[in-house]
Amino acid sequence: MLGEFDGARANVELARAAMERNPGNAGIREGYLGMRARYVLETEQWAHIPLEIGGEHAAHDAMPGMAMAQSGGSPWLFIAGASAAKLGDVAAADAVAAELKRMRERIAAEGNAYRAQAVAILENEVAALASLARGEHDDAVRLARDAAEIERTMAPPSGPPDPIKPAHELYGEVLLASDRPGEAVAAFERSLLRTPKRTPSLLGLARAAEKAGDLATARRAYTELAEMPGAAASSPAVLEARKWLAADQ
Repeated sequence: MLGEFDGARANVELARAAMERNPGNAGIREGYLGMRARYVLETEQWAHIPLEIGGEHAAHDAMPGMAMAQSGGSPWLFIAGASAAKLGDVAAADAVAAELKRMRERIAAEGNAYRAQAVAILENEVAALASLARGEHDDAVRLARDAAEIERTMAPPSGPPDPIKPAHELYGEVLLASDRPGEAVAAFERSLLRTPKRTPSLLGLARAAEKAGDLATARRAYTELAEMPGAAASSPAVLEARKWLAADQ
């Protein structure tokens, strides 16, 4: 969130080292996968992540045969689908959405309705990104809205977002990409109620507000980003905010 990407990467590598020291510990392995998934998501360093779809394993290029993370709504599986959609590999994104559906149904059948909801959010989010990659904006908006509606029924996170990608934030991004900035503003504002001061939601709000002609809201959001305590000087969000504010003078 602060744009300290190098520091974040160093912590991910510490988690990898812990996993490699404890190859039989599923909790440590899943913790590493969750951290790496968040790193990819928040830095937007999308990468092709080959998965063994339809089985119980997710394989990374450097870690073949690694068991699929099940906790937290399977963040590693989600990031594989999101990355595929962002890179234009729609077939792979569709396959991940289908796997998330199977996971949701399995978890629901086991009686864990709340966790099944979390997986349903990720399922809809990946499907929305795949639709967006195909240029099917109406379907993308519908799927993202469905994810946001499920999120409304769930308790807000006490720490990092859970599921990994806030649904109202993704809904705002899909709306903005679909040239519906006014609706995107409302989605980002709702996202910030659930995860206050979250950098991607603030950035999305600023961009959507500017596009909607609401310069006062854009200025407020960009100012909050530019003045973020502890932010790295190299933070892309901070740099964008300061550039916009300088041009707004």
